[in-house]
Amino acid sequence: MKEHAEKLDDASKQAMESSLERVNTAAEGEDIEAIKTALEELEQGMHAFSQHMYESAAQEEGAAAPDLTDLDLGGEEAPAEEAAEDENVIDAEFEKKD
Repeated sequence: MKEHAEKLDDASKQAMESSLERVNTAAEGEDIEAIKTALEELEQGMHAFSQHMYESAAQEEGAAAPDLTDLDLGGEEAPAEEAAEDENVIDAEFEKKD
């Protein structure tokens, strides 16, 4: 985070630092649930940070970040679906013996 701190706004930096501080404080204690909660909060913050960095990098390159949720496969079936329709496919289990 320190390496890319200049790319974050002050509110985002403060939120990340606060989350990290809560993890460190919780880790000093013995309350497992407090540690798990602090780690989950930090993880969510890191996901947001990663998304922000990804979008920033895409903008710097002059391209918009791709939206993978709207990925269009052109209506073609996936190869696994095609194989399932093939009558010559045999679905079997095997066991390797030495």
